[in-house]
Order: sequence, then structure tokens, then C-alpha cells
Amino acid sequence: MSDVQFEEEDILISEASKINQGAKGLIKLTMRFGAKDENQASYILIGVMVLCLIATMYVISTYILN
Repeated sequence: MSDVQFEEEDILISEASKINQGAKGLIKLTMRFGAKDENQASYILIGVMVLCLIATMYVISTYILN
């Protein structure tokens, strides 16, 4: 049998490696809205998470536990 290789595989692999470089997901979105770098975006997301946790605890204590 002959050894056949397709160029599409190489192209897909190179495109996937380009996509995996740099910021991803919510960090990239946060940077688009004004964060200067990945570190600052991470701190902003941690702050949002803490605010959501506090709001969740308030709602649970006010409406569910009473």
C-alpha cells in the first residue's frame, strides 16, 4: 500500500495551535471590555465571582431560610 498524507490534517493542526495560544474564554472577553492584560482580567473575574457569591448567599438567607 502507498503512504498517503493529506495537507488538511497539517492545516487543521496549525490552526488549532494558533487558537490555543493567548487568552481564552472569559479572560479574552474581559480584555475586550477594557482589561489591560490577563492578570487584570483575572482579578476582575474573581471580583465578579465574589459579588455573585455574596448575592447568592443573601438571596438564600432572605428567601429560602425564612
